[in-house]
Amino acid sequence: MPTSSEEVWSILKKYLPSLVKELDEGGDLFAALGSAAYALKAGSLSWAGLNQALHRCSQAGMSEGCFRYYFLEVPPNHPYPVTKVLSQTEYRPPGGLTEIASLQQLEWGLCRFVYDAMLYWGNIRQAYRDLRLLSYGEIETLFEGKQINSQRMTTRGKVAEATPIPRDSRYLISEMACKTYEAKEDLRDADHVQLALEGFRALQAERAEVTPKSLREKTKQIAEGRNQQQLFELMFEDAPEVLHTEDEVIALYAGQWAAFQKARVEALQNTRIYLSLCNDLDVYVATSMRTRDDFRDMVRTCQQIFKARKLSKYHIRYFDPTLSAAEHHEDKGIIECLMVRTAKVILYFAQHKESLGKVTAVKDERLLRDWWGRHDWQRVREMPLTQVKDEFVDRFKSELLYRSAKPWPILDYNGRDMYYMIHATDYPDAPGLMHRAYAEAVQPVEPAVQLPLLQALPDATEAN
Repeated sequence: MPTSSEEVWSILKKYLPSLVKELDEGGDLFAALGSAAYALKAGSLSWAGLNQALHRCSQAGMSEGCFRYYFLEVPPNHPYPVTKVLSQTEYRPPGGLTEIASLQQLEWGLCRFVYDAMLYWGNIRQAYRDLRLLSYGEIETLFEGKQINSQRMTTRGKVAEATPIPRDSRYLISEMACKTYEAKEDLRDADHVQLALEGFRALQAERAEVTPKSLREKTKQIAEGRNQQQLFELMFEDAPEVLHTEDEVIALYAGQWAAFQKARVEALQNTRIYLSLCNDLDVYVATSMRTRDDFRDMVRTCQQIFKARKLSKYHIRYFDPTLSAAEHHEDKGIIECLMVRTAKVILYFAQHKESLGKVTAVKDERLLRDWWGRHDWQRVREMPLTQVKDEFVDRFKSELLYRSAKPWPILDYNGRDMYYMIHATDYPDAPGLMHRAYAEAVQPVEPAVQLPLLQALPDATEAN
């Protein structure tokens, strides 16, 4: 069945959206891709025809081996089954082909290349640069080296596993929970308990009944006024009935406090278990959890993946972030860097609030609102740099509960502030260490001075 140009554009848009977005109907790029689409529509697209289209798009061509590896053949030792990239039903190009003869064949090759680029390079352009001149055998050898020895995994045996923590207690190993509980000796003094107590007092001052709903709403209002929404969302405990005394409010958190103590001990021990596996860690699970539902979702996801029956024979060793904690924020960062470095595979999960880089470059307002965590995110775009710096320092302390948060200016070659690095820590010696490191990094380079020869030589008496 002949292929229409619209179908070719649809495939390109699916796998190379930025390329199609730049197309101008009267431009050279449009004409070049149009010629490739016309060739496929006429019957087939050859290696030379594809390279000609790439050259007309100001892109380098590919070797015959690269063309054959991705569009014509099924390499038997690729790290994943290439016949299933389009769907669960297998696709194999007809044997003996020397050209791309169908739309499905074109999509199959593009899909495979994009998968490989993102899995092993994280960048389509760099992957193409590295692969385009290789022979078929060189590409085959490259990907054979990326395979994991499944036979060894089945025979290496079992090891001690992390201690399970109840799903509804996993949020208690978060840094925020640790900060608010570990810093206080009395449950009453914990930051989130203080928020609930202030909500209770405010309702009593208004002579209003302290119902579960009214306490939640009033406490949330107070938390928003102090930029502590994340603390409220993660740690607030709903009351089962009308409350009459402050002791009843505190009692709401007694169970949470006991669960925290138990989960904390188990999570610290689990970290030791994970460290003992880092020489042969299979999977690191990377995530950014903010709410209780985030933690629950990760528990469910990890169980679905790693407890699957089809994986049981491999004794998968994986780092589950909902089961691990460290004594200090800095320790946790170093440990997780080690896990990332040693793991064979990294799984990335994005929760509903993620860092988005340059605010001005983000067009989806919903993403910006979720990232900032407040309804006043629009004003960030209008703030001068120094005000943004002050806002972040304040939020690190008031919302994320860091004991210290200090801004360090990063300068351009003319000595002007380009942006600020915020150093947030709970470790008391860390600010001093950071000050020393920063001073050494940005100190001005001393001008070279050439000393007279005799002045540069050591004194004879000193030599003796």
